[in-house]
Amino acid sequence: MEADRKERERLLEEIDRLTHQIQRLEKGLDEPDRVLKNTHRQKEENIKEEHESIRSILNTPFEGIAIHDNCIIVDVNDTLLSLLGYSRSEVIGACTMDFISEASRQGIRENIAKGMEKPQEVVLVRKDGKPLDIEFSSDPASSWGDISG
Repeated sequence: MEADRKERERLLEEIDRLTHQIQRLEKGLDEPDRVLKNTHRQKEENIKEEHESIRSILNTPFEGIAIHDNCIIVDVNDTLLSLLGYSRSEVIGACTMDFISEASRQGIRENIAKGMEKPQEVVLVRKDGKPLDIEFSSDPASSWGDISG
């Protein structure tokens, strides 16, 4: 009986030791989880701030602005819509080249191939078919950081 009691005490102590060890491990695992959640929350806030910054620039009334992803328009401001005579739903999802005159496309392609982002004279085509002379410039999203999300 004495041997059984001692074995039981030893097992209870071992269980207690293991329980404390598990609690310490859980606490240690919880800390990185909190750090990850804070990091994720900070990334979300940074992305939100970037989007707000882009939105404020996009809403400038002085210039027509389109944001595209590999030539597919993902956002456009009201000024550009007004200049071109299209509705937002007609422009979002369209290829940027659809609005650029055939004569101007080659120059844009050449600048893209050279990695040049300097302003250039371009002729857009309005919805009514009339040409619209503009100064075109490009600012790659990589200079803005990651704006996806």
